[in-house]
Amino acid sequence: GPSSTLSVILYGLSSTP
Repeated sequence: GPSSTLSVILYGLSSTP
């Protein structure tokens, strides 16, 4: 659901230097 998508996006942003 949306929650999973947000989690993935946040993870991606965090991975960005």
